[in-house]
Amino acid sequence: MDKWERYFYETLQDKVDVCVVIESLGGTVKDLWWYKTLENKNRGKSVIRRERNFCPIYRIYLQITDELVRNKIFQVLQSPQNTPSLGQDDEIIHITEVTQQSLEIWTQTVLHSSFATDDAISFRMKDIDIGKQVIAPTIHRVYTRFTNPFSSKTDNIQKRDYREVIEEKDIVEFYNTSIQIIHWSLKTFMDSQYWYNVSFY
Repeated sequence: MDKWERYFYETLQDKVDVCVVIESLGGTVKDLWWYKTLENKNRGKSVIRRERNFCPIYRIYLQITDELVRNKIFQVLQSPQNTPSLGQDDEIIHITEVTQQSLEIWTQTVLHSSFATDDAISFRMKDIDIGKQVIAPTIHRVYTRFTNPFSSKTDNIQKRDYREVIEEKDIVEFYNTSIQIIHWSLKTFMDSQYWYNVSFY
């Protein structure tokens, strides 16, 4: 959308909810990622191990209550102004279908999309696709709000400043299985075209 980071925090963060269904997956790969830190130990360098999906196909749902923002994002997704990616230079994506649709509120306790969980929600695997690669439910902690969330700008250069996490979410992802929610506190919606029951966060 060719916007500064501040726009996404101030304009989009409280207006856009998302959920993801993994429709197919070529496999998973693991690598080591080197990055700089703001600390002096290890000479300001650290390495983490990442697990990444190889050639995935996602169906991504966006729930946007603000009509102006919704129309703008719809337009940008149909005709991207920049090369779309998932955040990294090597995660370029191909958008094949962009539609607006109404989803029906659903009370079924079986989920097909990623969802946000907490201590009040318990769940188990259901309907495993035998003979196919299965990724069991995995919880990923995602940081969503920070102190001093914006990068400073000096001489047209974006500088990443120190920030402290003040809000986080635990997101559950899985593949070739569905999830049976045992203790229910989620609002879910049904996509009757693809028969996916999804939950936004």
